Amino acid sequence: MKVRWEYLFILVDRLGMFSSELLPHYINGREIRNWKNGKSIEAASNELGENGWELVASNPIVEGDPVYLSQWLYIFKRPKQ
Repeated sequence: MKVRWEYLFILVDRLGMFSSELLPHYINGREIRNWKNGKSIEAASNELGENGWELVASNPIVEGDPVYLSQWLYIFKRPKQ
């Protein structure tokens, strides 16, 4: 039987220009309410892992000159249920 996958896309933002704290801001294109008060990407990733999601990619979104990294795209997948 062929495995079919479902995907989850999380856009992660740095809390501030000089902050090292990364927080999920959008999930599948929908903004998370009160995202600045939410879980860290580490906590969110662990929770997703408990629910069968596997992180398959993490890509920085590069902006400006000089380069400023303020966002990352995390991509998760799991078998469709």
